[in-house]
Amino acid sequence: MPVSIDGAGVLTGVVSGLSSTASSFLPAGTGATLTTAQAKLREQVSVLDFGADPTGVIPCDTALANARTYIASTKAQLVFPAGTYTYSVSPNWGINFADITTSGLVTLNYTGVGFAVLIDAGATPAVGYVYGMRFVGNFQVKSNALATDAVFVRSIHHSKIALRVTGCGPTYAAVRINFAVCTEFDIVVSGGEPNFVYAATPRYGIYCDQRGPAEQTAACIFTNPIIEGVGDSASNNGWGIYLENAVQNTFTAGTSEGNSGGGVYISANSAFNTFNKLDLEVNALAIGDILDFGNLTTFNECLSGGAVGSKSTFSGTNAVVSGGTYNNIYNTGVGTNFNNVVYGNNGGALSNTGTFTSSSRVYNVNAGVYEQNLNAFSIGPVIVSVPTSTTTTVLSLPNTGGTRFYQVFAYLPLASNTPAYSAYAIITQDSTSNRIMTQVDGSRMFITLSSGALFTAAISATTLTVSVVASGTIEIGQFIVGAGVTVGTKITAGSGLSWTVNTSQTVLSTSMVAPSQIQVTQTSGITQNVTAVANPI
Repeated sequence: MPVSIDGAGVLTGVVSGLSSTASSFLPAGTGATLTTAQAKLREQVSVLDFGADPTGVIPCDTALANARTYIASTKAQLVFPAGTYTYSVSPNWGINFADITTSGLVTLNYTGVGFAVLIDAGATPAVGYVYGMRFVGNFQVKSNALATDAVFVRSIHHSKIALRVTGCGPTYAAVRINFAVCTEFDIVVSGGEPNFVYAATPRYGIYCDQRGPAEQTAACIFTNPIIEGVGDSASNNGWGIYLENAVQNTFTAGTSEGNSGGGVYISANSAFNTFNKLDLEVNALAIGDILDFGNLTTFNECLSGGAVGSKSTFSGTNAVVSGGTYNNIYNTGVGTNFNNVVYGNNGGALSNTGTFTSSSRVYNVNAGVYEQNLNAFSIGPVIVSVPTSTTTTVLSLPNTGGTRFYQVFAYLPLASNTPAYSAYAIITQDSTSNRIMTQVDGSRMFITLSSGALFTAAISATTLTVSVVASGTIEIGQFIVGAGVTVGTKITAGSGLSWTVNTSQTVLSTSMVAPSQIQVTQTSGITQNVTAVANPI
């Protein structure tokens, strides 16, 4: 009598000599199709089918390699049952549409000297790309001090990867990503969880880079990344999250804290990356919670400053810092925007030496006050207090080589219930000059432009040596424009034909321009201090 198993799991027929290939299986439900028990059992594949040992005693290199070969050809789901799997060479799990998962907690115990988990489509575009794979479940990657990166991902796209890492080579990353697009990552690198101690502390938690030119890690989502306690404690080197060549990635919630290095680093090669509600605290004070050199980085509602002296530094271009709480803020960037930001949560301060900074509702928790618009710090000096013996205030506008517009306000607040004196102008700036477009003079003060200067000079280090003054007057405070001259170069001291500038550089003798300066002149004997502010618009 034939043997069969119906959809309810009832065995019928003679059991003796039972063979899975000869045994039929009928799933429950209308329209179900008869199949064999063997075919049904092979719908899901386990690494145990290939001889893997879940006790961690017997090396599983051959078993894992064979399992990898099988799913590459069949696209069957591969399951790691709960246990510890010891091996010294990782199979390359970079397979199109692979589905790799766990049933229970799985420890991948790597004893080799390379990558503990390799997910790689290859080193060049000619080799290829991998799409649509899933490496998810409850994987714990345990590497060792002789290994390199714990997890190496290269050219993996439109995929999902979820891993916990408990160690790797001390100069490497827990997870290194060299080119991924639209892939979702769920990464935990933490020495702080129960029974979760680093076998060897990573220098970096998540490290995002490129495979080659124009192959950055891009448009990926990092959901609730947990990075704690990474970095070299002896040298305070390393970062929880490090973006070397990364574009338009999003990190949402999670933490990068307690690291012997810093919290988040964004290089000048990276752009359009966003951090939402990331917790950054108790990182090495010498490095800081944030060091941003990127372009258009956005920080939304992030928390920084869990220790006295902690700092966040914004040195990139057009960063947006929206909401959130910080301790010390250092802004040296171009076009940084601060909006609804609180700072000083551990006694810190705000230092702004950037250019074209803008702000709204920046709150100093130490003083309990909102700061004035940080535009006032961006083009310095933009707030000038005139000594009582002086009747002219001078503003110098930095020249970036392009066309910009400024609003210039000058005002003299008087005693209570007494009208203030004021003047207003809109200035347009091109590569070599400033011009007044429109102005409204007050009854006792007005705005004019100085003559500026056209001259021939050379710069060695910070010394400006003038050979010929063709027109105008060279003055302290003027910005200099010319071929090879660093943008933002400003005269800080000197007289005659020898001057000092703020930026060290080497420029051979060439024609230079010192654009005209803004002059606010008081009339009718006013000698009190006047405030003059220029805001870019």
